[in-house]
Amino acid sequence: AIQNVADRCGFRPVKRVCGHGIGSEFHMFPEIKHYRNRDSTKLEPGMIITIEPVLVEGHHITAIWDDGWTITTVDGGLSA
Repeated sequence: AIQNVADRCGFRPVKRVCGHGIGSEFHMFPEIKHYRNRDSTKLEPGMIITIEPVLVEGHHITAIWDDGWTITTVDGGLSA
């Protein structure tokens, strides 16, 4: 669904960033991809997950800054 909306609006999801499960740890299984994929993970009742896509105007390939946190597209496209 996210990929369809992104495509329709001229954006691309960043594949390096995904949603995740929350439980005994903040970032845990399952990994929630925001792009078309063949993942067969089944969500179960009671699972708590995040859905937090990063959409970009330009190319979806990214670079991480030396601070280990900041992500930019390789072509400098805007993101949200």
